Amino acid sequence: MEVRDALDQLDHIHEQLTRGEVYRGFRVPAVALVGCVGLLAAAAQARVVPPGEPLAFVCYWSVIGAAGALLGFGAAVRSYLFREDEFERRAHARA
Repeated sequence: MEVRDALDQLDHIHEQLTRGEVYRGFRVPAVALVGCVGLLAAAAQARVVPPGEPLAFVCYWSVIGAAGALLGFGAAVRSYLFREDEFERRAHARA
């Protein structure tokens, strides 16, 4: 019973530590890339979306938003799979 209690306490300690830790799965280069994609899309909007077409506007920005989400979450998934250890993966799961 003492070993089980000790393991439970360690799990509780790890849980407390992950609550107070800053999540670093979203790296600066990925976030900067998503921002650049958004800025480039805003600059290209006048050429791509015809004026007075609200459906084209919504579709255009939906595609840009999906691309940004894919880039951002792709970086987090890559970090999860290739860079993080078990302790960091717990924090990732909480985020």
